[in-house]
Amino acid sequence: MTLRNIDVAGEERRPAPKDARPELRWIRVDQLVINTGYQRAIEARGRSTIRKIADNFCWSKFGALDVNRVGDTTFEIIDGQHRTHAAALCGIEEVPALVKVLTPQQAAAAFSWINGMVTALTPNQVFRAALAALEPWAVQCDATVSRAGCRLMPVNKSSKDKKPGEVFCVTLIRQMVDADKGTFLVAALDGLMADARQGGAATDPTLFGGVWLRTLTEAAQSCGVTRGEVIADFLAQNDIWSIEKACLRLRADRQGEYYNTPMHKLLTDAVTAKLRAWQAGKVAA
Repeated sequence: MTLRNIDVAGEERRPAPKDARPELRWIRVDQLVINTGYQRAIEARGRSTIRKIADNFCWSKFGALDVNRVGDTTFEIIDGQHRTHAAALCGIEEVPALVKVLTPQQAAAAFSWINGMVTALTPNQVFRAALAALEPWAVQCDATVSRAGCRLMPVNKSSKDKKPGEVFCVTLIRQMVDADKGTFLVAALDGLMADARQGGAATDPTLFGGVWLRTLTEAAQSCGVTRGEVIADFLAQNDIWSIEKACLRLRADRQGEYYNTPMHKLLTDAVTAKLRAWQAGKVAA
């Protein structure tokens, strides 16, 4: 574990804020209200989020709410209504909050700023944190990719810095592992690594990206291929870039039936057909 201090060296200093510092306190859930003038309505997706928070509720994952005092015992939630609903589902009567005293316009502006300035975590950053927390899905995904001598990356890189064996498509890996496609995924990755070591097409890290990795995994599953050497031999004896170019031509033909068909589907169908024919040829030989 690496720890670092807050470092603003080299940055221009700003003046201290002039408004009042908020009060940190515990507030009863029944004292909290939602201002529908600026707050989002809770729809199906929000309800799902609330249930997920409630199912996994613990104080270590619960940050203080931002609220505005609108009466002696009433506080409107600026940020944290999903967390508050989840706390209520768990029978919690009090939650921590930063209490501010704002005009209606200031409260709406605070809501807009807080939610608009959130830096969304990338899937790679989520994976990194989940792996550090030993969450089962992250551990399983990491172990699956590692079986082929590859690495599921906790951070993203620019295209020019990516290397063979580095896998960045965290969401796809999780979907395939959850769908019990791990054996075929390992075969695809193992075959790619073997091909890369031989100086083949897989020296291009693009083949370890989402489109090609999904294509090779699903082709392996369709053809019952569970060994990496089979994929490696296939890659060595078939020009996959030609397959890609042919699919791109089909997809670009405005008069053809495959115009604008998802590239993954075209590639998967083409590679599966090639792999099946190649296997039949080897058996016949």
